[in-house]
Amino acid sequence: MDRRAQLDAIAAIQARQMGLITADQARAKGVASDVLHQEVRVGRLRRVRTGVFAVVGAPISYQQELLGAVLAAGGADGLAAASHATAAYEFCLPLPSRDRPAFEVTTPLDRKPVIRGVRLHRSGHLTARDITRVGAIPVTTASRTIVDLSMRLDRGALGSALDEGLRRRVLTLGQ
Repeated sequence: MDRRAQLDAIAAIQARQMGLITADQARAKGVASDVLHQEVRVGRLRRVRTGVFAVVGAPISYQQELLGAVLAAGGADGLAAASHATAAYEFCLPLPSRDRPAFEVTTPLDRKPVIRGVRLHRSGHLTARDITRVGAIPVTTASRTIVDLSMRLDRGALGSALDEGLRRRVLTLGQ
């Protein structure tokens, strides 16, 4: 694949991911391993996290930084999701604190990423069915998020989050 085609492949992925791409995603599209590093050296890409790069012109936001953390945690299979209070925030479910929560990401047990500034959770029960998207960001489903928060929130706060999820139709009682 020539350089122009490799850069086009990178751009196509970045267009769907807030300007982000992982080294694993680039490799899967046939991009040579040195292309991302060359783009960093010339100033068109910047390193966001280990193995995650952003186009320099993409706006930096809470959501882009969160997606970068999820992509870094996902590895080659991409099975990772924003979870717990972070997922509740993305679903606009009420939390006791009005501040943006610190990043929380859940991965399968076999993944052991170390990501600075991210609270990581590992689960033996995380499957693709537990993950949905809010915009471009993989998040645990609203029902999984409520269950994840059940040990952390008191009964009133948990009830408020559940009621809001039902009202917004991001979950059902059957779930």
